[in-house]
Amino acid sequence: MDSSLVWFFSAIAIGALHAFEGDHLAAVSAFVARRPHWRNAMRFGGLWALGHAASLLVFAAVLVGLKTTFLPTTEAWFERVVGLVLVGLGTSLLFRAVRVRDSYVHTHSGRAPLLMGLLHGLAGTAGFLTQAVAFQQKGLGAVTCVALGFSIGVLVAMAGYSLVLGRVFSLGTSPGVLRAIQGLSGALIVVVGITRM
Repeated sequence: MDSSLVWFFSAIAIGALHAFEGDHLAAVSAFVARRPHWRNAMRFGGLWALGHAASLLVFAAVLVGLKTTFLPTTEAWFERVVGLVLVGLGTSLLFRAVRVRDSYVHTHSGRAPLLMGLLHGLAGTAGFLTQAVAFQQKGLGAVTCVALGFSIGVLVAMAGYSLVLGRVFSLGTSPGVLRAIQGLSGALIVVVGITRM
């Protein structure tokens, strides 16, 4: 088998595992908890993964093309921003859960999951390039192949996670159960966000 195919399929597996990092699950869970239907859940997970892929592919290509990488302080700064946004998402979900009225509130579009995915992809670009040092030496084509495989793995895994989570949230059909699930999710998302800061 051609070595580029081995890299590609290995990257898919690594990307699928990467999707299950706590901050990624927390972000997508926050969006799914707001509109707990499996179709919405898959859309949120897919949009998050597309944002993650877009920023990873673009910034990896730029950094490899320039033969540079993010400074460790830049990567740490992006991770702190991710943490801060997660604290905001979790806090918003907590407030939604403690309201007495119906906890369902319309969210405007898929922009928020897409933007959160972009931020996560940007924060993870340095780590991805650190792991893909061998591919950097082989050129932009090799890095693109690995980044594309990685992104496909993230997309498939996050879509699957979102589908399952949407189904679980759908079980809480009564407003009280849904608020309890949202409250627990919000608290966990805040904790994950704090650990990233």
